[in-house]
Amino acid sequence: MLRELVVEGLAVIEHASIELGPGFTVLTGETGAGKSLVADALALALGARADSGLVRTGAPKATVALVADLSQCPRAAAACAEHGIELEEGRLVLAREISADGRSSARANGRPTTLMALKAVGAEMVDLHGQHQHQALLDPSRQIEFFDDWLGEPQLRGDVSVAWSEYDALRRKLESLQLGAVERERTISLLRFQVEEITAVSPSPGEAASLKASLHRGQNASVLFEAISGAIESLSDQEGSAMDLLARESKRLEARCGDASGLETAVTQLADAEESVRQAVATLRAERNSIEADPHALEAMAERLEAVLHLCRKFGTDEDGVIRRHEEMRAELAVLEGAEENAAGLEGDLIAAEERLQTSCAALTAARSRGAACFSKMVTDMVRDLAMSEARFEVRIEPTQSSATGADSVQFFFCANPGEAEQPMARVASGGEASRLMLAVKAVSAGRAGVPTMVFDEIDSGLSGRAAVSTGAALQAMAKDRQILAISHLAQIAGRADTHLSVSKHVAQGRTTTVITELRGEERVAEIARLVGGEEIGASAIANARELIVPSLF
Repeated sequence: MLRELVVEGLAVIEHASIELGPGFTVLTGETGAGKSLVADALALALGARADSGLVRTGAPKATVALVADLSQCPRAAAACAEHGIELEEGRLVLAREISADGRSSARANGRPTTLMALKAVGAEMVDLHGQHQHQALLDPSRQIEFFDDWLGEPQLRGDVSVAWSEYDALRRKLESLQLGAVERERTISLLRFQVEEITAVSPSPGEAASLKASLHRGQNASVLFEAISGAIESLSDQEGSAMDLLARESKRLEARCGDASGLETAVTQLADAEESVRQAVATLRAERNSIEADPHALEAMAERLEAVLHLCRKFGTDEDGVIRRHEEMRAELAVLEGAEENAAGLEGDLIAAEERLQTSCAALTAARSRGAACFSKMVTDMVRDLAMSEARFEVRIEPTQSSATGADSVQFFFCANPGEAEQPMARVASGGEASRLMLAVKAVSAGRAGVPTMVFDEIDSGLSGRAAVSTGAALQAMAKDRQILAISHLAQIAGRADTHLSVSKHVAQGRTTTVITELRGEERVAEIARLVGGEEIGASAIANARELIVPSLF
């Protein structure tokens, strides 16, 4: 069971530490106070996708830590062992960190782990029912999932999934082989051309980025090389260079020194200038010699880069994707080129795979058929306890084409009123009825699956009056065998809780912060009275609230 949830920097929650005990815990509060953030925090700890938008404004990151005791939850403990998570006397701490720049990390008992591991362990710990999820119960394509969750039989479902994958892969290969001769030749021609095109370039992972960097360095070196060469030529190498001019004028003036002794200083200065230029040229030559700028190499590098980028653009991916596509096309080409000899072998393999699929589907169909009546009765009984005394619920199983989920069409039929025929749920169930049906399905499924904790985010949507009372009683009864956490806005449900948490918003120094506190005694009475009568709490609302508080079943 869950023991504690600690949240830091998540939206309007600056800091919250929630102790979670056994039985039935309810969270109430005004709309927008942040109740559903608790469910969001739980989901993050259990591996849900992170969104940097949840990080509190101005905070560098958001963190969530969930402490659980798995000493009485062998399936969750086994999932931990399977993913290399070591428990400490049955204690598990799942931690999630989401930075403001979108990065996310996960830890289990202080060690890095994967989201896949969090999801696998979380699936055995918590059944989290989000807002409006009951609408999924109206979708015929999802109803098979709910029924199979109750049915269990993971081995049978796994056998069908594996058999379907094998059959479907063989079927696709055979269909590819059975293309018309003209179409096959056209495909072979195209594949050969593309394989040869990629083979001619043979890109390596990350090559484009490396080539761009090398080309940039080389191009800069070329520019520098040309600049230095131009300076050397002007100063020394070309006819009429600076050194030639200095030497000529120095000699001409030196020859006239006898006529004008004052020229000696100028001659000396010109000789010094000539030496300075000579030294500068030597320095420039040494610098030029150290620059590696091969124009031919740069040209080849640019051509190579363009060839790699052309492949990436053509196949709409990066070098890694081009390499994968190359391998796929070579494999496909090999199959097509050996079509005639491969087809006979594949046909035999396909027949065997189809037989395995039919056998697996038949076993799953038999299990579903055996369980349908029981599931129908359990859900019907549960729904009738939820203020729908004449309701009827039925699972109908019809044969259909084989797929990864078996060879059955599973559909839920429902009728809320006597004298009416059952019809598909999507046609007849109202919002409140769908909520109660989902609660019934979750209740009977949890009993079969053994998940120790169930979380309901506004399962009471669309309920009021006797239906709300019945739903509260059902949640309280479920809490005898497992931990229940419900986010609710109904007094009839809040009054049944063993632990009552209040979620409220406070504004201080211009910032909004959500605070979560446990209510007891008169504080709890006042909160339930607020749920009954709104902000104006009178004596009748207080009296009504006291009547709605039902003692704990513990």
